[in-house]
Amino acid sequence: MDVFQRLWTTACAMEEMLAARLEWVDHPTIELEKSFNGGVSSHVGRHYSTILTSGDLPENARILDMGCGFGRIAMALAGRLGPGQRYYGLDPNAEGIGWAQHNISPRYPNFSFERIDIKSKPYNPSGQIEGSTFRFPFDDASLDLVFMISVLTHVDLAIVDTYAKEAARVLKPDTGRLVTTIFLLDHEVDTLLAEGKGSFRMAAPYGASRVENPADPELAIAHPRGMVLDILQSAGFAQTSVFEGHWSGREGSTRMDFQDLVIADRYAGKTHRLPTHPALSAASIDPTLLPIGDKVAELSGGDEQVFSRFVTWSNSVTLNAL
Repeated sequence: MDVFQRLWTTACAMEEMLAARLEWVDHPTIELEKSFNGGVSSHVGRHYSTILTSGDLPENARILDMGCGFGRIAMALAGRLGPGQRYYGLDPNAEGIGWAQHNISPRYPNFSFERIDIKSKPYNPSGQIEGSTFRFPFDDASLDLVFMISVLTHVDLAIVDTYAKEAARVLKPDTGRLVTTIFLLDHEVDTLLAEGKGSFRMAAPYGASRVENPADPELAIAHPRGMVLDILQSAGFAQTSVFEGHWSGREGSTRMDFQDLVIADRYAGKTHRLPTHPALSAASIDPTLLPIGDKVAELSGGDEQVFSRFVTWSNSVTLNAL
């Protein structure tokens, strides 16, 4: 384990997180952030905003954020999108949408937020619309980008199928792109989870999928990789790229990607790469700090997950103190 590179990468993420918070006078309360994200995580929004804007978005792009919450990613996108590009955020949670409407839209009029009454146990338990029957409120071939971050990790396979078909329907066939996170099951993941190397067990069957807690299945749902790829192809996506997260015990495509990331294009031929932080030069490491690096590696037993949990905890303590 390269302790110094890991700490340097974390420091870069910390810098981005602090910069993001300085951009906004008003911030959601810690309680609101925790209700959606489990903690203060503006660096996650910046990470995904970089991915979302790395493609060729037209100057008049129309973008849908399905499951936008209070606008975590919208806040990061606000400084990246031009005034001619329109962002639409949909979410079933009234508190989250209310905060975004009050704090983001007045400052960025090209950002709009709307509550949808989809039933969701954690966010809208009294909702009247089943996700499996929901139709995105947009015309055919009218959007350039649809993204769903931490949405398909909380819904069953029927809703995955519906959302994939709806995304394909509203996206332009020559430029449209879907970016989503998800938990994907395959043989390697099954082995890692059985060995206890993942962040979840995902041991309870849930149709063809598996869940972490059968008493509360929407907490975390993992879907068979092959079935998800088949769904996307049947929906009308010509090309799908998968970047593996480290939730399952894999090393992960990048340290920022906990969930698996799927980028599905309505057209073929696009190559996607994930943003990474710069490498730390060995010459820039103070030799007097090497024993400290060795000690950190020793205390974590060389375990990447233990190290990551420590860094996450220490970052949260630092940011809350600030």
